[in-house]
Amino acid sequence: MDGPRGGGDRGAGSKQGAARFGYLDYPEPVTVADRNLNRGVDPDEFAKAASARFAMLDANHDGRIERSELPKLRGLGGRPPRDGSKGARQDIPEAP
Repeated sequence: MDGPRGGGDRGAGSKQGAARFGYLDYPEPVTVADRNLNRGVDPDEFAKAASARFAMLDANHDGRIERSELPKLRGLGGRPPRDGSKGARQDIPEAP
């Protein structure tokens, strides 16, 4: 069976799981955060994973992530953005 339940590719390239919807290529973000492999994430593991992901996205290392630092994404799930453009996601409003 194809599609989301069957695991078939719906145009998202080789990305799987949550990676199709994010800026980082982690199909299973909780599994990646589970450093001691006990099948759970404690607060320390969660904080370390969040800090590592923040550092990856903070391209200029100024302690802030600005829209210009984020990778350009296609629309959710590998679909083109709603407005038909090929640029950054259009479903996230610009911060004031």
